[in-house]
Amino acid sequence: MKLKAGISKVNITPPVGIPQAGFAARTDVSRGILDDLFVKVLVLDDTRIKIAIITCDLIGLSKDIVKEIRQLIEKKTNINGNKVMIACSHTHSGPVINDPGYLEEKLIKAILPEWAKILPYKIAGAVEIAANTLIDARLGIARGYSDIGVNRRLRTKEGNIVIGPNFQGMTDPTVGVLRVDRMNGFPLAVLVNYACHAVTLGPENLFFSADYPGYMMNMLEKLWNNKTIVMFANGPAGNINPRIRGNYKATRKIGSMLAGEVLKIIETMETDSHISLNMVRKSIYLPLKKFPSLAQAKAYLKEKEQELLKEDTSRLQGEIIRAKHKIRVIEELQRLEKEKDLKANRISTEIQALRINNSAFISLPGEIFAEIGLAIKRRSPFEQTFVIGYANDYISYVPTTESYIEGGYEPDWAIVDRGADKVMEYEGVALLERCKTSG
Repeated sequence: MKLKAGISKVNITPPVGIPQAGFAARTDVSRGILDDLFVKVLVLDDTRIKIAIITCDLIGLSKDIVKEIRQLIEKKTNINGNKVMIACSHTHSGPVINDPGYLEEKLIKAILPEWAKILPYKIAGAVEIAANTLIDARLGIARGYSDIGVNRRLRTKEGNIVIGPNFQGMTDPTVGVLRVDRMNGFPLAVLVNYACHAVTLGPENLFFSADYPGYMMNMLEKLWNNKTIVMFANGPAGNINPRIRGNYKATRKIGSMLAGEVLKIIETMETDSHISLNMVRKSIYLPLKKFPSLAQAKAYLKEKEQELLKEDTSRLQGEIIRAKHKIRVIEELQRLEKEKDLKANRISTEIQALRINNSAFISLPGEIFAEIGLAIKRRSPFEQTFVIGYANDYISYVPTTESYIEGGYEPDWAIVDRGADKVMEYEGVALLERCKTSG
């Protein structure tokens, strides 16, 4: 079937003064801009169905915001909300959306809720632009490999899990590339999929940035005279960090290394105008941890705050941050329970699969461990399968069941319980099989 495609790129850099998301150690709001943040859209139409792939330079979007965006898209275009995939790069130098994070309320300016209200309209508007600019196109999918990501969980002799920058643990080095060309062969859009946290910049950075994915995208777009949009969809990066971190020099280095691999893939792949598409999505339920009551959580926080007055230590400060996080989680779970999004101590979320000829992309919510993505790839019925994380919902970490026994940061901060990985794997493979045979 003959393919048509449309693209758009809209600046979503928020006003300076809005807090940044991702690091509990930050002590102030944003103070400047290193590089702009964007929403980018690729609309594909094979004459039977029309789909929209959206990537955002954001840490993640909640299910409620995604629902609002899909509803706005349906009003503005003839694209069905079920055919919309929204993925985030998970930059830790982007803005918070509707949660001030760990900063004191007095530091949060009134513009934060106004920014959150505007964002869905900007994203939906970008889709409208892309949907109104469809042209004949060709498409190809290929993959390469990069070792810029490392597994950040390392078990010491004492059995503790620590950050291990030189640890060669489980990673997925695959760089997936979807290329869409104009009929003259010049690139219209390039979508890059790679699993690695966007944290080359640390908590001391108070300037907005798309981190290494942004550097990679900007570098390639300049190469093509800004006539091509380059998009980034992060993979199952819950336990994967960049090999080099700490400053903008690391951002440039990691971004350049990824750009080089993408360019190598681009220059060796072929595209075709006869493309068959299918996209399906499914709601799934993941097991929740058992949390204390809200009253118990608040009492624990008060106790730790009293201890901090007597002995100000980093350990106590960390416990207070975790206690505040737990309170917000419990309050959110209470809201979800009222709205029937919880069932038998399980939380509702979604997965989504996109078929392009005999290749597939599957999008998963939150911070998925690399092992889960690799397991889905091994069992996938497609010749090529690429896994996208941080998509359509944000449910924090989804670690492997084994990691709960090991302990450490990710299972400690996760809201889902052990066994969530097996549900994700089973449901993901089943959806891929459905996507292959239907449509």
